[in-house]
Amino acid sequence: MVSNFMQKAAVIVEGTVKTFDEIIGKGLIAREGCKDVYVNRAAIKHDSPRTLVAGERVHFQLVDGLNGPCAAAVRRF
Repeated sequence: MVSNFMQKAAVIVEGTVKTFDEIIGKGLIAREGCKDVYVNRAAIKHDSPRTLVAGERVHFQLVDGLNGPCAAAVRRF
């Protein structure tokens, strides 16, 4: 069976962690010349701990969220 549903290709981008609250598990990733991207703890693809540190360089998939761009499959360099 052939599906008529087309998925968007995942866009991999780089950024720097702007903020991340370990207790809440949410934060922002800054991209040069673009809007900041929301990141949730569930999007971090690390063993433990699943947290990010301000100033840390990461690469991630850019996906559309309900309120704007979101990060998925976040990995440290």
